[in-house]
Amino acid sequence: LRANAGLEEALAYALTGAVRAQDLRWILGAAWGGGEAERRVTLEWTRERWDALVERLPSFGWGSKARLPGRVGAFCDEEGRDAARRLFEEKAPDGGGRHLRLGVEKADQCIALRRSATPAFRVAAGKPASREEAR
Repeated sequence: LRANAGLEEALAYALTGAVRAQDLRWILGAAWGGGEAERRVTLEWTRERWDALVERLPSFGWGSKARLPGRVGAFCDEEGRDAARRLFEEKAPDGGGRHLRLGVEKADQCIALRRSATPAFRVAAGKPASREEAR
């Protein structure tokens, strides 16, 4: 059994006609808002199914295709941020525009905070403290 089988099932379900276009944001929001492993699965899923996904997304509103590039802000590490940015720059109209810039800014702020925060905060944010810091 794959660790993210439930997530992959939910994402596959999102592309069926059973989910209204305006409701896709709830499934996608939960997928992008998961842990690091879930975000990476969602990023790869988005890359592989880009055309089908943007075809189903509404053209305006909170869950629209125009706002999708803002999901880069879900990442709190350089590798994830950069992978998401490359995807949206390549696939999104005008490279993602304002929403991509806002997402990158959000990711950058998270990365900076994670680097500068106290050990207890870093643990809470998902970055393990060293043994010395944990004491």
